[in-house]
Amino acid sequence: MILLAAAGLIWLACFGLYAVSNKHIARTKQSRYAHLATYPNLVKAAAGSILLLAMFLLRILFSNSISFVALWIFIRPVLFIFIRINILKTKNSTGANRNPSR
Repeated sequence: MILLAAAGLIWLACFGLYAVSNKHIARTKQSRYAHLATYPNLVKAAAGSILLLAMFLLRILFSNSISFVALWIFIRPVLFIFIRINILKTKNSTGANRNPSR
């Protein structure tokens, strides 16, 4: 149960950081998560706090030194998913803007 809670918190923190990143904040302002783009520094601070909370939960389950490694092991697939989403959106948006007469 603790692992599930830590994974959910990691997902939430990574989504918050992804939504207010410099490359994605313009799209966030036009989406249903526009309230996140209003205060990006506050969202980044909250995401950092959530990551610390997830690390605390992992420290309960594992030991002190292993919790940092476990956090990065659990964060890796989430970051990979967000990177792939960003790459796919970039390819789709550039493909729609091409001139068909060329």
